[in-house]
Amino acid sequence: MKKNKSLEDKIVQGIYIFETKRVSHQLIIRFILLLLIIFSILVFGGVIGDLLQENGISNLIEEFVANGEYTYFKANELLHVFMRETPTWLITSYSLGFMFGIVLIISLIKNRKVYYHKLKSLIQYWSHL
Repeated sequence: MKKNKSLEDKIVQGIYIFETKRVSHQLIIRFILLLLIIFSILVFGGVIGDLLQENGISNLIEEFVANGEYTYFKANELLHVFMRETPTWLITSYSLGFMFGIVLIISLIKNRKVYYHKLKSLIQYWSHL
């Protein structure tokens, strides 16, 4: 025998389903963005690392770290060579991806309890369907 639901129960269930779908979409989109940002950081980081090794800038950086006393002129020259040799679009996209990744990770850490409870309720909702 089916239990008759009141209008209030139907409205609450409709709102709950709507919110569950909305939260599911938000979590999936944020997770995909996080994966894309991590992928772009790895790819562009590898490209920038290869550029640094090809140009010999990595040796200058190692000497800078080892000696600890480089003049302003040598540090300026290092930055100038790096900026001149590396394409601007690569530096810009890597910087933006790195910043967005940091912001996304900080927001995930800051709101971890909220996401934990949302994820828990989503698992509970989808397991009872």
